[in-house]
Amino acid sequence: MFIRVDKQKLTLSIIGKDGNIIKEFAVAVGTGLGNKVEKGDMKTPEGIFTVQEIVDARDWKYDFTEDSLGLIAGAYGPWFIRLDVPGQKGIGIHGTYDNTTIGKRISHGCIRMKMMMWNI
Repeated sequence: MFIRVDKQKLTLSIIGKDGNIIKEFAVAVGTGLGNKVEKGDMKTPEGIFTVQEIVDARDWKYDFTEDSLGLIAGAYGPWFIRLDVPGQKGIGIHGTYDNTTIGKRISHGCIRMKMMMWNI
């Protein structure tokens, strides 16, 4: 099994060994178009990556001061799936406190999923 993120369709698909889609989810990706080149370019990396680690993110907080929202606990959902992206740190698949962002190009480069999708 593997996952495929389609930045054009804004979907994450779980693909079985036979190559068929088992499950598909709407996601949010980076605001910028094209491949991630450097930190801060707001792009989601393109390529084939392995999972570096799965981290318990329930106690993580994110400071949304720039959005006038302040500090939000649990902003990433229960898990952060860190991807091994050469030359990059902190790129992963995670939940979001705001499901209205799903289906948009709105992240800093990570792949966001609705919180309820983590219960599959």
